[in-house]
Amino acid sequence: MTLAPNIQVSLSADQVRRFFASHYGADAMVVSVAGPHDHDEVLTAVGAAFADVPTTNGRPHRAAPGAPASGVDIDDDSEQVHIVMGGRALPRRASSRSVFPRGAVTRRVAVLAAAASVAVAAALGITQLSAQHQLDQARATAIARVVTAPDAHVATARTSVGGSVTVVTSAALREAVVSASGMASLPSSRVYQVWVMSPSGARSAGLMHGSSLLASAVRPGDRIGITVEPADGTARPTTTPVAVLPV
Repeated sequence: MTLAPNIQVSLSADQVRRFFASHYGADAMVVSVAGPHDHDEVLTAVGAAFADVPTTNGRPHRAAPGAPASGVDIDDDSEQVHIVMGGRALPRRASSRSVFPRGAVTRRVAVLAAAASVAVAAALGITQLSAQHQLDQARATAIARVVTAPDAHVATARTSVGGSVTVVTSAALREAVVSASGMASLPSSRVYQVWVMSPSGARSAGLMHGSSLLASAVRPGDRIGITVEPADGTARPTTTPVAVLPV
């Protein structure tokens, strides 16, 4: 089996069986229970369920944990995020584990739960940023594919609000890249919306929140139009286009 790149270990079936027999036993198992369950009832149920599972006596010895570090940063050039939280704990069979009043334990659990919630929220935020980064990369790749297409056709026109619009179209890809520069800034309640206009009507290609936009399913004879619409966009154009370009 492969443990890591360029590192392989050969194990026989008998070696695998011996490893499982010596390490996978009742004394090496952990049962986690969440919810309003009685501790003694859980112990009784688990004891009955695992009564026939043999012990291994092969559990590796682990030294007591040291003082937690203030923080460890590892840069592994990955777009994933892993947050690990922990702290020193009492030994499993320590008599002092039972001296905490029930309310104190509840408060400690509540604090840990709140800290975990913050960590999860941070992880979700970073994951969302990573997903957005991937989307941006995919969008840039799609735009580059159109702009560098062998049949790319370029059209440029001035707009009625200043600045200009450039449309690069690939008939083979049936896509068009719409780029704008120098157009008047709009209030937060308004947005520039791009349309693919054909004899059958106009359909939205998206809102121009950036300088470029990719329009799909573009056919010969279509035109690209830009209108000023409410911030969330509309299903159909409601204002006169500030620019219209053939594709």
